[in-house]
Amino acid sequence: MRLINDNSTPKEREKDPLDFMTVLIHTVYAALSFGCAGSAFTVFLVPLPMIANHLRLDEPWPKITAIFGAVVALLFFGMPPEVVSLIFVLGLVVGEGVRTKQKFWPLAIRSLALCVVVLFAAAAWNAQLRGMNIPQYWNSLVEQLLSGYAEMEVLKDMVNPKLLHDTLLYEGPFLLLAGILLCIWISVGFAAHLGWFPEKHPLHATQLRKLRLPIWVPVVFAFLFAARFFPTTPLKFYVEGVFMAWSCVILVQGCVYLSALLVRKRLGRGVKLFIYAFSLTFGSYALVALGVFGNWFLNKTNNRRSLEVAHESHT
Repeated sequence: MRLINDNSTPKEREKDPLDFMTVLIHTVYAALSFGCAGSAFTVFLVPLPMIANHLRLDEPWPKITAIFGAVVALLFFGMPPEVVSLIFVLGLVVGEGVRTKQKFWPLAIRSLALCVVVLFAAAAWNAQLRGMNIPQYWNSLVEQLLSGYAEMEVLKDMVNPKLLHDTLLYEGPFLLLAGILLCIWISVGFAAHLGWFPEKHPLHATQLRKLRLPIWVPVVFAFLFAARFFPTTPLKFYVEGVFMAWSCVILVQGCVYLSALLVRKRLGRGVKLFIYAFSLTFGSYALVALGVFGNWFLNKTNNRRSLEVAHESHT
C-alpha cells in the first residue's frame, strides 16, 4: 500500500543502543498501543508502536517492553484485562512478523487466528464466571452495550432497537474480525509510509503494491453479495456479517490497486496521503469495487499503454 513512502528507505534500520532511557521510551511506545484502543481515530493504529519496538530493539526487549506497556495500561489506563490481552497478542504477533519479514497475508492470517483464540478464551472464561455459556455471555454484552443507547432519546427515532440488537448479536463477531484486519493493514501501511522498512522487506511499499488475491476471492464476494438479498432470519444476519468481513479483505486489495494507479499519476506525497485517508474514511465502497474490478482495469490500462509505446516507437 503506497500510503506508503515516496522517499528512499535505508537498507536496514539501525538498532537503538540499549540503556534505561531506551527501555523506558519503548515501554511508552508499547503503552501507546493500548492507548490507541481508547479512541475511534487511533484504534486502527494499535499494532504500530509495537512494530516500531520490534524493528528498533534486539530480542527479547520488544516482548519485555510490551509486558511493561501492558502493566501500564492495566494500572493507569484502567483498561479491561481482556482488551489488554487482545492488543498484547495482536501487537506482538504483528511486530514479530515484521521482524522476521513475513509477507502481508500470512502475517494477517496468523494474527487473526491467534486473536480468535484469545477472544474465545476470554469469552469462555467470563461466561464460566457468570454461569453462562458463550452465546448467553455474548448476548449479555450486547444488551449491556444497548442499555447505554436506550438512554439516548435522540437516537431512538433514528434506529430500530430490535434491528440494532440483532445486527450486533449476529454480525458483531465478524465485524470485530474485520476491524482487526483493518488494524493490521493500516498499521503496516503507515509504517511503510514512514519509511521503516528496507527496500527488500516484503512489507516495503513496492512489495505491498504487488499483492494479488486469488480469483476465487472476488468470486466468493459476488456469491455473498447475491446471498444478502435472500431474507432468511437469523441466517440473513450471519450472511451479512460474513459479507462485511469478506468485504474488508477485498478493501485491502482495493487499496493496493489504488496505490498502483496513484503511482502512475506521479502525484505528490501529500496529495496521495489525502486520497488514501479520504478513500478509507468516506470511500470504502469504492475501494471494495476497485478491489473486485481493479485487476481487470489495470490490465486494460497496461495493454493500452503498451500499444501507445509500440506506436510511438514505430513512428
